[in-house]
Amino acid sequence: MTQESTTLQSIATQEDRLRAQFRFDADRFAQSVLLSDRELLVSCEPSEPLAGPVFQEVYRQATPAGGQIAFLTGMADNHYWSASIEAAADRLSFDFACRTKGRRAHVAAEYRLADDAEADLASGELRLTFPDGPSALIRPTPVEGHPTCQLMLAGRVVVLAPGEGFEGDPRWAFEVVAS
Repeated sequence: MTQESTTLQSIATQEDRLRAQFRFDADRFAQSVLLSDRELLVSCEPSEPLAGPVFQEVYRQATPAGGQIAFLTGMADNHYWSASIEAAADRLSFDFACRTKGRRAHVAAEYRLADDAEADLASGELRLTFPDGPSALIRPTPVEGHPTCQLMLAGRVVVLAPGEGFEGDPRWAFEVVAS
């Protein structure tokens, strides 16, 4: 198990670089999304009755285009989690999946918004902005054979969940784009 802090940086050349950072905390990796080296989002435990991703391993690999991709895996409460997070020129692309044993549970990834960031949810996309300018956009992305990810804002928590009406094990994807 990899227990040291692992960082994934995008290959962006613009000022508003995005970075995904993975920090081992207790028995799992916490995820953070940084914009211009400022923490924008931090993963948190989902609200009841949701189950959220638990990742105990992180593996990094270079992509043929010169970017980086992180693969995350983990298990908790009969849920087997996997994810990939890919850094490209101006975005981080997230792809989550959960295999469940027994009764299917409601799952979601939740992220706490930075205290000084503002959020505006419109037309299915979430714009996150720091008062002094840097901003990012979170938008669901399609996954073949699965409904599009649901994006919600509950106070200062961003909730990303599988689309409604899926059959089988849930899978959902979204991207964070520097703007």
